[in-house]
Amino acid sequence: RIAEGLLDVTNVNVSVNVTDNAGNSVQLTDSSNASVDSKSPTVNAVTIPNQPVAVGDTVIVTISASEAGLTWLSGSNTVNGRSLDSFTDNGDHTYTASFDLQEGDNSVTAANDVSVDLALQDAAGNSVTYNTSISQNGDEIDANTPIITNVSFDQTSVNIDNKSSLSVSVASSEQGMVNYSISSSA
Repeated sequence: RIAEGLLDVTNVNVSVNVTDNAGNSVQLTDSSNASVDSKSPTVNAVTIPNQPVAVGDTVIVTISASEAGLTWLSGSNTVNGRSLDSFTDNGDHTYTASFDLQEGDNSVTAANDVSVDLALQDAAGNSVTYNTSISQNGDEIDANTPIITNVSFDQTSVNIDNKSSLSVSVASSEQGMVNYSISSSA
């Protein structure tokens, strides 16, 4: 067994000499020019766009690593609890993956931690796990669309001589609703 980080070489050949108690000896030489990679890859950073994300948005995840050629290691590869799709090696030690934000996923307010769980491996089978959360000041994830619970007028007949009020009730869990529109069937 080779210790972690001890060797990272190519064109390795081995000669073996064996001698028995009677003095008979044999030598065998391997000429396969093998590679030895005992260095595990590292993940340097994982980021998502530093902007608000809403239900239905596709979130692009960028992974920066110590080497190119990494692949998913079977198991959980998630950001914000969502499984990642479309893992792409960009060829420059960066990778992209994505997930679609769905109703009811984890919501995260801006500047709070977005969970990351990755497991990657290089061509030699050396693996790395990465579990460091993303924290950016503008990366709010809102996985809950507003719910209107009631719309009503304060009177049943409205004309040019009277005024009427419209009441709209929104589910109490919704925060930060700043845009709205009202339309009429008349």
